[in-house]
Amino acid sequence: CGSHLQNTIAISDAYIDEGLMEFAAGLPAIAVDTSDGPFKGRIYVVWTDTRYGNAAILLSRSSNDGHSWSTPVRVDDDGAMGTGTSAAFLPAIAVNRNGIVGVSWYDTRDTRGDRGWTIRFTSSNDGGDSFSSSTRVSSGETTYRIPQHVTLLLSSSRGFASRPMRGEVAGEFGLNPRFAFQGGDTAGLAADAGGDFHPVWVDSRSGISQVWSARISVRGIAFKNGSQALSSLDDVSDAVEMNYGDARYDAVHHVIMVDARITNTGDTPLYAPIDLRILDIRSDYGVLHVLGASNGKAGVGAVETFRAPGGVLQPGRSTAIRALQFTFTGAPPKRLVPAAHDLGSANLVRFRGEVLARCAASRRSLRQ
Repeated sequence: CGSHLQNTIAISDAYIDEGLMEFAAGLPAIAVDTSDGPFKGRIYVVWTDTRYGNAAILLSRSSNDGHSWSTPVRVDDDGAMGTGTSAAFLPAIAVNRNGIVGVSWYDTRDTRGDRGWTIRFTSSNDGGDSFSSSTRVSSGETTYRIPQHVTLLLSSSRGFASRPMRGEVAGEFGLNPRFAFQGGDTAGLAADAGGDFHPVWVDSRSGISQVWSARISVRGIAFKNGSQALSSLDDVSDAVEMNYGDARYDAVHHVIMVDARITNTGDTPLYAPIDLRILDIRSDYGVLHVLGASNGKAGVGAVETFRAPGGVLQPGRSTAIRALQFTFTGAPPKRLVPAAHDLGSANLVRFRGEVLARCAASRRSLRQ
């Protein structure tokens, strides 16, 4: 009931670039899963962070009442990882009755320059492991126009008539542009009794700044590993190693191919199916799709199944090689140039995933 509070625990480092303060100065937001789903009791925190070079939305979660927190994951989906060109800020978060995590934020990608914003929304059905492609919620937008007449503020850190040093006087005359360049602190997200989400935000489509809202419906319920088909598998990422070799690029068909295999670095056997599930995928050159995934998906949620001898991956052994294939949405320029114009740090493919398998033998797994 709040009568006693535990000692503070660090959730994560936070990065705020001074040049992006107008976007990164907002407050974090928190939500708790009170559903009866597989992630009941999980705590989620989102905040704005500039570690990727632009203002981005990060999320961390706790499954033990806040005593420890996961490594932050990026929620917004603008452009390349590390080289996004727009800003995402003022996040809000809620969890509905089905355990679906919803996140909304202010986003500048659909406006000219970085002096305006719209509202975008994304959701997760796997407890914050991965997020769907974001959707623009607001039909209007806020735009900032430099006023023709500016009122100066008179201020001084020691009072208007201060004498900071003997024999000297001082005064300050300037502007406080914080609320001119961002949406103040007005952002929120709630889930109603029926499971629909309701974001609130500020935009100026009518010519003045007003608070707006909308109803967002997300189908489905939360599942461990994102689907019923994968819910019986265990996350064994800590007990395996991904090995890569023979990476190549087909410049004619714009396909990236990388040979991969999974090695069991743990102490116990792993039983089929042994799946690599894609949780996030980005490129410094454009938007990527997965080709030939085992479950037919082309983006987040794509599953690549690896074969092991007899359906069992013994400690120290590796799966058969599987070629991972990726392609761009639309053909990239003939002369590939990364968004950051920095060839030294450019990546054709960068993905985050998890390896799923059965840790105990079953008749079904041995038949596969």
